[in-house]
Amino acid sequence: MNPKKKKFDIRALTTLTVTLTFLVISLSGLILYISPKGRVANWTGWDMLGLSKEGWASAHTTMAILFLLASAIHIFYNWRPLLKYIKMPLAEGVKRSKAEMIGAAAITSVVFFGTLWGIPPFSTVGAVGNDIKNYWEGRSLAGPYTHAEEDTLAAFADKLGRDHDDLLARLAAKGYATDDLNVKVKDLAVQ
Repeated sequence: MNPKKKKFDIRALTTLTVTLTFLVISLSGLILYISPKGRVANWTGWDMLGLSKEGWASAHTTMAILFLLASAIHIFYNWRPLLKYIKMPLAEGVKRSKAEMIGAAAITSVVFFGTLWGIPPFSTVGAVGNDIKNYWEGRSLAGPYTHAEEDTLAAFADKLGRDHDDLLARLAAKGYATDDLNVKVKDLAVQ
């Protein structure tokens, strides 16, 4: 017996892609929600599950784009069932999905505008997120200025009004010996 080789199913691929990207977007969104503010994450080298905040943000964005593309393809391949949901009548002759459509639009609108207008409990989500970010900020030393970790030691010393040789001597005394003023602060921190 020779079983027929099953044809590749683009609908299944699309549905699975929508599902998996939804899960990754949910995870990355949760991690970004609890992550520290950018200046703290960058200065302290914060990471979660091996990715920096910038890495999680990049993954979140690209997965969201993939999710949108896969969702559009999913809708294309499932257009007829979607229209059927919209047109399906109830026994009373009322469109069955009309109530669901209005309900979905109402829920989405209430959450969206409630968030924008700062109405509890929607504003609480943002407040809790800020509290978490402030927690991280309170646990770490703040950088002397925004993105100081990206500067070379020479630029870092200049912005702080420090003598280059004095900075190198202080670093050496703390166990961070280097004579390269062109090394970035973050690279020296990793070493």
